[in-house]
Amino acid sequence: MKFKAITAAILSACALEAQALDIDHCPLPQHIKNTLGIYTAPTVSRKGQWIGTASASRTAADDRYSTAAVSAFQGAVFYTTEQNGTSRGVLSRCMYLNDSRERLDLYYRPDVRPDLAVKLLDLKHWKLQPATSTGLVTYVCKNKQQGGCVFAVVE
Repeated sequence: MKFKAITAAILSACALEAQALDIDHCPLPQHIKNTLGIYTAPTVSRKGQWIGTASASRTAADDRYSTAAVSAFQGAVFYTTEQNGTSRGVLSRCMYLNDSRERLDLYYRPDVRPDLAVKLLDLKHWKLQPATSTGLVTYVCKNKQQGGCVFAVVE
């Protein structure tokens, strides 16, 4: 009987912590809007936005902005330290291609603070990369489904 009560208490505490997290993920290509070459998308939590530009170099004669729509998700990059593992780090970017085959990186821009710490959720999609000589630990996610590269903002 005590075991069931303790188990229920632990599960309740975990559920409360999960409810307090602002869970988000890279936006689907069809949710990304191109306005004069600036690509934006709302966040799931509505506490910020995704923003980026196409990274193709342009000649002086063709110095116009990209008008191409986003066509494909390529992946996401998360940085952390060995001490923090997947529980605290920085979501570097979400990567896409547009219809002109230009690479596009979207960055999460929170409404409140410039430095955004996140923790990874659903680790089956986030793959640990070989450690760098400086000790930087990187995870990459290439799951193309909505919510495939899921993370949560931590305070």
